Amino acid sequence: MKGDQGNDSDEQGVRFVPVKGSVIGGLMKDKMARITDAMIDLQLAIDGLRSQFSGIHREHSVVEHPSVYQIECDVNLLSQAMGAFARTCSVFLRKTVLGDRDRRGTRLLDDHVLGSVGLRFDPLRRIPRGRRRNIEVGLGLTGGLLELTKLDDQTREPQATYRFRAGPQEVKLSIEWPLPGAADWRGIPSEETPWLVSSDQLFQTSADASLSCDEWLGQQVVLFDGKGISLKEMIRTVVNFEGAHSINVGRLATFEGEELTKAAKNPAPHILNAVSVCGIRYAHLIVIECALYLYEKLLDENSIKQPSGDIFKVTFGVACSPEQAESPRPDWVKFQGWMMISFSGAPKVTSHKIRAVN
Repeated sequence: MKGDQGNDSDEQGVRFVPVKGSVIGGLMKDKMARITDAMIDLQLAIDGLRSQFSGIHREHSVVEHPSVYQIECDVNLLSQAMGAFARTCSVFLRKTVLGDRDRRGTRLLDDHVLGSVGLRFDPLRRIPRGRRRNIEVGLGLTGGLLELTKLDDQTREPQATYRFRAGPQEVKLSIEWPLPGAADWRGIPSEETPWLVSSDQLFQTSADASLSCDEWLGQQVVLFDGKGISLKEMIRTVVNFEGAHSINVGRLATFEGEELTKAAKNPAPHILNAVSVCGIRYAHLIVIECALYLYEKLLDENSIKQPSGDIFKVTFGVACSPEQAESPRPDWVKFQGWMMISFSGAPKVTSHKIRAVN
C-alpha cells in the first residue's frame, strides 16, 4: 500500500513526508477551546474565594451587582487566600501570555489569535510625582554574638571556643508610595471606602487599548534602585518560583564554590516579592490584577466561548487603622524576607529604593 501511494503521489507531483511517533493522536483542542479551559480554571478559583469568604465572613461581604462581588475580611485569612489565588493567576497568565519558556508560539494568545479577535492591551497607570510620599520598611538588629565550640573527635570534650560579634545592622527599603497596583491607596480607607485590589489600580483602562502583548508585558512596573522590573518579570517570578514550581528563594547569595542560582542572578524581583501591603505580597498584587484584567477582557470577546454557569468579577477591599494610613513607617507595609548577618563590629545598613516609573 505504501508503494502504491508513493507512485500515485509521484504522478500528481505530491510527496508525503514521513513522520515518527504514534499515528494515534491524543485529545484535539484548538487554542480558542484551550483559552476557555484557562478561563474555567480561573473562574473556579474565583468561585472558591466567594464560597470561602461568604461562608466565614458573611457580615463583611457585600454584593453590589450580580457580576461584582466585593470581599472584605481578616488580614491573615486574606493573605493566605490571596497567596493561593496569585499562584493560580500566575499559571493562567503563563498559559495565555507568557507561554512555555517565553516561546511566543506556545502562548494561547499568540499573534494569530490576538490578530483574529483584534485584542489590544492597556498601558500601566502612571503615578504623578506630586501624589507620592516616602515610606520606609525594613528589619534589623542592634548586635549579635556567635559562639562556636570545637569538640574533641574522640572524647567530645570541649577543646576551644571561638566568639564572633556582629555590630548593628539593618535592611532599609525606601518606597515612594503609592506604587502601581495600588494607585489610589491614599488617604484613610474604611469598610465603606476600602482600598481596592482591582485591575484599574494597575492599568489605565479608560485609555484606548493600543499595546501589543509584547509591549504590554514589557512595561516597567517599578524601578528597584533605578533599574526597571517589568510586568513580564513580575509574572514570571511568581509563576516560575511559586505557581508552576515551588523553589526556595530565601537565600539570594552563594558561597564560594557554589553555582549561582537563577534567583541569585537577579535578586531584585524576589526582594520586592518579600514586601507585603495590607497582608498581600506586592508581586502577588500585580499578578492578581493582571489576571483579572485579562480575564475580563476575554469575557468581553464574543468569539471566545465563555465558561458555563454564573460569571463573577471579584474585587477585594482592604483597610488599615486611621492613624497608620499616612504614617511614614506604616504597620500595613512589611518586609517578610530576612538578611544574612555580618560578623563584624562595624555598623552596616543595606538600602534599596523602590518607586514608580517617572
